[in-house]
Amino acid sequence: MNAANDKARISIYAAWDSIEGFKFRRLLFFAEGLDYGLLMQLGYEPRPAAEPYRPVVRRVARGILELEDGGYARAYTVVKLPDSLPEAWPLELIYATDEIHFLIEPVEPAKARRMIDQRLLRLQSVLRGSTTWQLEQEAYKLQQLQQLLGGKARLVKIAIVLVVRGSSQEELWERSRRLEELLASRMVEYASGPGFYQRRLYNLEWTVPVFHYVDTLSAQALYPLVQEQLVDFGGLYLGYDLDTGEPVVFNPYARPNYNVVVLGETGSGKSMTLKVYVRRWWAAGLGQKTIIIDPESEYIGIREYLATGLAGYELSKDAAGERGGLGLDPVRLWRRGVIGLDEAVDIVQEYYRVPDELRGELVDVLGESESLEEAARLAEERATGLENYLKAAEADSWIYRGEPPLPTGRGAVYALAGIRSRRARALVGALLALVVSSQLRNSLLVVDEGWMFAQYPSLMLMFADIARRGRKKGVNFVFATQRPHDVLRSEHGRTILEQSATVLLLRLNEASLEAVKPIYNLSEAEEEQLLDAEPGQGILRVAGGWRLRIYVQPTPEELRVFSTRPGEW
Repeated sequence: MNAANDKARISIYAAWDSIEGFKFRRLLFFAEGLDYGLLMQLGYEPRPAAEPYRPVVRRVARGILELEDGGYARAYTVVKLPDSLPEAWPLELIYATDEIHFLIEPVEPAKARRMIDQRLLRLQSVLRGSTTWQLEQEAYKLQQLQQLLGGKARLVKIAIVLVVRGSSQEELWERSRRLEELLASRMVEYASGPGFYQRRLYNLEWTVPVFHYVDTLSAQALYPLVQEQLVDFGGLYLGYDLDTGEPVVFNPYARPNYNVVVLGETGSGKSMTLKVYVRRWWAAGLGQKTIIIDPESEYIGIREYLATGLAGYELSKDAAGERGGLGLDPVRLWRRGVIGLDEAVDIVQEYYRVPDELRGELVDVLGESESLEEAARLAEERATGLENYLKAAEADSWIYRGEPPLPTGRGAVYALAGIRSRRARALVGALLALVVSSQLRNSLLVVDEGWMFAQYPSLMLMFADIARRGRKKGVNFVFATQRPHDVLRSEHGRTILEQSATVLLLRLNEASLEAVKPIYNLSEAEEEQLLDAEPGQGILRVAGGWRLRIYVQPTPEELRVFSTRPGEW
């Protein structure tokens, strides 16, 4: 790490790129020579990046730099900044420039204090004789700066160099005109100068550009904070930022936990978003298996398009009869070490409404049995009253007998729409998720229509446990629901929604919006957006400071294959 007084440079390069067939202006950040502590004070989150190739100036002709790659360039330096600029102001320049360079030199603290004290003394001396509004303003700013430097801020010298390029002279002049108009609209004064001066600016010679003294807190407005653009290394293309037009490339494994929550009412684009996510998760090479719990059987018919090699299981009572049962006996799962005895007891007690006064007997019976069927027989022999509740398990024997349908090498889609009872569907879905998650590593687990499980605390506890332990196993857990208000009634459901590192909010009705508003601290503008959002539009909240208005963008082919309502996207 360099010393704090070393010269440094932060550079932003803009270039056209293509992701999933869509063309975007991609930003590349490069920093050198500055200690990370000061980088963070300036609002810049350092990322490792190799500096892009910069073509060398071949010659200068008529005030234009001719480059070795056959292109042309002009270089500018910012001469004077206005009193205030909007935060992340250079984002406005991205489409008018190809390079933005910040040359930075920290001023030694003692020297900074001396400079300010001396300037303030001179101003106060002048103000005793005569005064003007401008002098009073300058004195006031210096006093504020004294206070800032006495706290966490530091004084730095900053120069800003802008570079515009074009493949032809005509294109270069047009882009130069657009940049100059943009700078003028913000009352930013600039200089370009003759060719020899431009060459030295382009080469980033330290003594050429105009430097400005500024404190690190004020300087944050000069930087397009990295959080403004979510482009994770090795991530999947999700869509684009509705405010900046920049691509959103997301990697769940770059977050504090790997859990993703997707909330959206019917017709909001929730299912389309999940399908796009699954397909691109595979295309990005983020893991080894995909498991989808599919309550409405939306995914099983397109599983080969989502990921080649996904197994498909149509689960129903009839299908269970053909294969001897679904193999989801909680007692057997406990015996195999998939769940604990207490979890098995909770599931059976809750599902068959065993009263609390019989819980002790239930613990004994299950603990002495190898299966739920055997536990029901044992309860009948003991005649403690427990048998009246476990008799109901006989009707559900198709759920418990046999061996569970395990995923193949690539994973599986479990379609549950054939299970007529919503109650049984919730039980099967939760037990399936538990079975498969126990053997997955570096995998994607998707649970759609999560509200169906909300009325069963023990089932929601399973999902909360998957969410809590998923990071250790590399499980990207995606939990989606169209009724977040139902999920929030569950303590464990609330845990999932509150503690997931990534949340995508699509269009919500008023009841759902009222439920999630306090959790995600939504502004009035965000509430209005979510009430009226078009399919695929929403708000993406990601741990680390990102809060984007996003459009999830399917390709034409994905739209054709995935859409359940043609023409509505």
